Amino acid sequence: MPIYNVTMGQAISIHNIGADTLMTGCDVKSGLMSCSAIILFNRANGAAGLYHYPSGDIRARPSSQQVLREMMENISPTDCHVVYGAEDLTSNPFSFGFARDAEPTDPYHDHLLLHLRSLGLNPRTVAAGGSRSASVSLAGGTWTVSRDMPDGAVQNLAGRANAHGLPWCRIYWSMMAPFKLRPRLAFTTTRSGCVIL
Repeated sequence: MPIYNVTMGQAISIHNIGADTLMTGCDVKSGLMSCSAIILFNRANGAAGLYHYPSGDIRARPSSQQVLREMMENISPTDCHVVYGAEDLTSNPFSFGFARDAEPTDPYHDHLLLHLRSLGLNPRTVAAGGSRSASVSLAGGTWTVSRDMPDGAVQNLAGRANAHGLPWCRIYWSMMAPFKLRPRLAFTTTRSGCVIL
C-alpha cells in the first residue's frame, strides 16, 4: 500500500488509486500551514488526484488554473475536497476550548472555492488537523479523505519531474512552487506557465 507525498505547488493524478494513498504534509516543508490540499476523485473509475495549492489568489495564477484543468481532464472528478491550513485553536488562549470552525489562514481561500465551483465542482472543506497533512485513499470500496498522517512508509515526490515506476500517474508543477523544490530535470512550460512533464 504505497503512500505518495507531494509538496507545495506540486500535484499528482493517478488513473486508478487501487491500494495507494495520495497525501501532502509528510514533513514540515509540505505541511498545510496557509496552503490548501485540493483532492479530486472519481467514485466510478477510481481515478484520483491531490494538488498542494500554495496560498494566494488563484485569479492571478494561470499556471495553477491550468494544473486544475488538466487534473480535471485526467480524473473527471465526482467529488472535491479542500483541506485548508488554519489557525491552531488549541494554542489560542482565547478559544477557551470551544469547538468552532477554524478560519483559513489564506485570505484568498474564498476565491479558491469560487474558482472550483466555476469548474463545476462542489468542494467540501475541512481545516487541516494538528499534523498539517491531508490524504485520500480507497479501501473496500470506501473513499477516505483524512487530515491525519497515514500509517506506513511515505515516498516523497518532492523534486520529481516524472512518474517513473508509478502506475498511470502524472505529476504536475505549477510555477508557484518554490524554485528549490522544482525538479532539476528538463521540462517545458506552456504560455500559461504550467509545467508539462
